[in-house]
Amino acid sequence: MKLVPFFSDRITLIPHTATHAHHIGRELTVQAFADDSGVSLYKLINGDLLARLPSGTFIEGPEAPFSDDVIEQINAIKPYGSDKQ
Repeated sequence: MKLVPFFSDRITLIPHTATHAHHIGRELTVQAFADDSGVSLYKLINGDLLARLPSGTFIEGPEAPFSDDVIEQINAIKPYGSDKQ
């Protein structure tokens, strides 16, 4: 398990293991899970992510793939200086 020191709270997990059953199997952002609490994020050996609150509550699962609208936004980003002649 490796701590992820810097991350976006918009990362979305699809938990297969969690403290609370209602988190399992549905896409959940780190922000929604943390609900204004501090949260630690870890990358596991198998590639899954583990988000843990100070209380010990956790969710674990793979990162959700980007939705089509997010991919379009990423593709629309131009490299810095590419619009200069």
